[in-house]
Amino acid sequence: MADKYNVPDNFSAFEVTHGIFISAGPQGLTVQQKELLFPAQGELRFVGVVTDVPYKATVDEGATAWLSFQSVSEGLNIITAPNGTKADREGKITVTPIIAGKETEEKKVEITVKQSKHSSLNFTVSPSVVSVEATGKTVDLDVLTQKAYTVFSGSSWCRVTPTFGNTTEQAKLEIDKNTSKSARTAQLTYRCGAKQVKVDVTQAGAED
Repeated sequence: MADKYNVPDNFSAFEVTHGIFISAGPQGLTVQQKELLFPAQGELRFVGVVTDVPYKATVDEGATAWLSFQSVSEGLNIITAPNGTKADREGKITVTPIIAGKETEEKKVEITVKQSKHSSLNFTVSPSVVSVEATGKTVDLDVLTQKAYTVFSGSSWCRVTPTFGNTTEQAKLEIDKNTSKSARTAQLTYRCGAKQVKVDVTQAGAED
């Protein structure tokens, strides 16, 4: 079981800008929010702790593979690993005050942590086929993503910006003028996790 003892340096109120705020009365603990919902990709959230006694935080044995915490100044960081399964999961972190050298079970606080199941990655790039004249053109590409991605172009005359990102955005595909009479083709390769998306580019040759 994962546990950690923590003795605060002082007993003064403070503001928590995000996460949970745990307040403690004389020799006790209370929690304003007793349930957290985490996304499938995993996350870290801060839990503020104010107390006038030492306390012990413990993760349920059944959740230690994916749920953990770090003891930090004035609280805990609650951490969930990515959920690659197709089922929601739940675990608890128990915070128990230590009074007169003994854990006081009747004043313990349980924080329930729930994490969403893994869902199919939604990653698309449109249009997937681009055709332009020899004069060249700048084309907008709509990138829809939930996670970090990269893109590669093997042709110097066909460039895309940005070449990486982690949010839905519009990319710019810059196609240079074709001075040759021959048509040419290129391919952009977008990668997001295990998913790969191709964009085929065709440019006409120059006229006589």
